[in-house]
Amino acid sequence: MRTERAFAVVACAWAGAGLGCLGSSSAPATIDAGARPMTQAVQVQAAHNDESFFLHARWSSSSLAPALAVALSSRAPATEVRDFASAGCFLACHDFCTGMPNWIPEDGDRPMALFPGFGGPADVWAWRAQPGDPVGQAVDSSLGTGGLGPKPDGGVGLAATGSVADLTWDVLYTRPLAAGGEDIPLSPGDLYHLGLALHPDGSEGRYHYVSLPLALGLDVPSGGLDAVTLPGVALPDFSDTASFPPLSVDLFLPGITSFEFLVGAVVDRNGQLRNNDYRHGGARAVATGALGCGECHRVESDSVVPPVQNAGALERLVLRRGGVFSPAQVEVSP
Repeated sequence: MRTERAFAVVACAWAGAGLGCLGSSSAPATIDAGARPMTQAVQVQAAHNDESFFLHARWSSSSLAPALAVALSSRAPATEVRDFASAGCFLACHDFCTGMPNWIPEDGDRPMALFPGFGGPADVWAWRAQPGDPVGQAVDSSLGTGGLGPKPDGGVGLAATGSVADLTWDVLYTRPLAAGGEDIPLSPGDLYHLGLALHPDGSEGRYHYVSLPLALGLDVPSGGLDAVTLPGVALPDFSDTASFPPLSVDLFLPGITSFEFLVGAVVDRNGQLRNNDYRHGGARAVATGALGCGECHRVESDSVVPPVQNAGALERLVLRRGGVFSPAQVEVSP
């Protein structure tokens, strides 16, 4: 069984390698909840034919140049990102990352990354529009212990296009099922883990929206997002919502939530375990793999039914972690 202390040891090891965890102390930071909505609804649909996989996302926003990222993890034991199903992209978000509570400017750029021993890498598909160019472009990247970066071989043909009408954005990802190089193969009959991140007007870090981890199924029920099977090389018409049922996903602003906070393993630069400024009551459950975020929380609602634990809505709880060990602020930019 994994323990909170085990995660603290991993975090301390990174600190000893020069990736220090905690910055200087300051008063708790706050989020200006009035500057941007705390949640963002996104509709997602998926399909595949004999050759390609399709993922469609739709949301309403006044953003002029958004970006949408998709993190995909295999469930194969040899290549899966450990605990992605429970913690999602929080696995790669740490207190020492750039702009996070325990980062200081002297640290320089410290991007998101997986801790050693967490497997992977995950595929990250990143589409980004430009002002006046809603079609945008996509970059196929990998997320592993070395951080996030484009694949050396460029991937196996990921494409994405965007459009906007009446403040509603549509993005369609297309990727071959077959894998090449560092790509995760997409095989009918398999399940995958999926995470979404929406960046209004290209906002980065804690100013973007994230989803709780989703299950994705190809020809197998997932309990989350199921890809519709198409014959041959037929293309999906995602406007036909009867044939391609959309899944509504509530994304939320993560504030300064980090993996260390989730598992109760915040350490200082000397490797000393410290209490968080706002204690995560579910730390032991997350650290041991007993429960995931979605088993205790909903994004917007406190009204949950078993087996979900009534631990509160994330749109409120992310406001409560203040970052008392750091000068970093977390106001949400307009």
